[in-house]
Amino acid sequence: MPSRRVLPVPPNFPRAFRAARVAVGIPQEAFDTVSSRTYVSILERGVNVPTLTKIDALVRVLGLHPLTVLTLAYASSPSSEEISKLQELVAGEIASLGLTAFSPNSLPRGKTRGSK
Repeated sequence: MPSRRVLPVPPNFPRAFRAARVAVGIPQEAFDTVSSRTYVSILERGVNVPTLTKIDALVRVLGLHPLTVLTLAYASSPSSEEISKLQELVAGEIASLGLTAFSPNSLPRGKTRGSK
């Protein structure tokens, strides 16, 4: 079985989302078009884990790209150096996948990392 790199577990989405929300200056009640204030509070306390679809909807209320908040969730600090390291890691992993296009047929069935 191939070994996999272990990512930081768990990412700190509650901390990252709350920090971004406070930095933008938007109250929990402002998410009423995509969620309830109670749900936002539950997420910020780490009681529930949102789906990617819900993350997308929530951070768009903040006027941010989902990767902004997800990057903050995986960062040990919001420093430029830490963010750059994460971005370089992700860029390297994407490059190592060898994708030339992104479509449903990008990876042939059975293709694994490292196979040609």
